[in-house]
Amino acid sequence: MTTGTGPGPAWEVLSRPLDIVQIGLVCVLGYADFRFADCGWRKAYPKLDAFHQKMLERPSVKISVPPAA
Repeated sequence: MTTGTGPGPAWEVLSRPLDIVQIGLVCVLGYADFRFADCGWRKAYPKLDAFHQKMLERPSVKISVPPAA
């Protein structure tokens, strides 16, 4: 599978240096957890889940996560 914007697999976005695409992806996945907590995306996409967990450990991301309701 390619990204459609250049050569290489789509999952390469998960391992490259931090950029706006990864920041947007973290935001979307956080929103998916908030709005669709039972949709099962983590189980269906384990590499994406691992990426999200890794990103949540970054200090710059930790400080921007909203408090639990």
